[in-house]
Amino acid sequence: MELSTKANLRDYSWKRLFRLPADFSKNTEVEDWRTKIYLVKQVFDDPRFEINRLEDSLKDIVDSFAETDWRTDFIRIPKLLDYLEQGFIQWISENEIYLYKNSQRNHLHRELQSYILYLSYREQNIDYGPFKDYDHKEARGTDDYSGIVFHDYPYKASTYNLRIRYFPHEGFYRFYFAKVNNQPIKAAKVIDALSQIKFEPAEDNCYVRKVKKESVNNLLKKVKNALSEIGSAVELA
Repeated sequence: MELSTKANLRDYSWKRLFRLPADFSKNTEVEDWRTKIYLVKQVFDDPRFEINRLEDSLKDIVDSFAETDWRTDFIRIPKLLDYLEQGFIQWISENEIYLYKNSQRNHLHRELQSYILYLSYREQNIDYGPFKDYDHKEARGTDDYSGIVFHDYPYKASTYNLRIRYFPHEGFYRFYFAKVNNQPIKAAKVIDALSQIKFEPAEDNCYVRKVKKESVNNLLKKVKNALSEIGSAVELA
């Protein structure tokens, strides 16, 4: 789905929208065009729309949006659109949406739900200790992953990261705790702390736990507390 494009200061979406379908267009293409045109007409026909106060009246219409589907996130969090340099998203389902920096999936993109979570953390200015920082990892191609990464928890001679990914087909988040160098975790206190909060060993030398969306913040708090309790010892193992 294409929202807009900024590449050459032209908006190809609007150009295509108002262009009449070709005579050889399929019926489904014509109906799709009619649906989109009708949505624009609804805005122009809205009693709150005023050409003399264009921006403010459009904001009034946006603020009154009462639907609760996938569009709600883009209205509630305008920063999501800032990532779209060429204005493309991939809508697979209500739960699986990707934001594209450019128009192709082999370019950089972000998974929507985990990016929303990341932006909420930045807005709240959360305490990310005992990690040194956190960011949202972009993905490139279909085999890469996108998600939140908490960086550089130091313990003895090792450094650890925590990754948080959303799996749309399951509707769950997964937490992955691993060494930065992906070597096996051997520190007994770290393993015990993870086990106490129900992380389990998995492939790729990491510990994993799966949680529902509403439990993500609670689990993150538990991880930070558990690691803070054992400290960030720097003496050699």
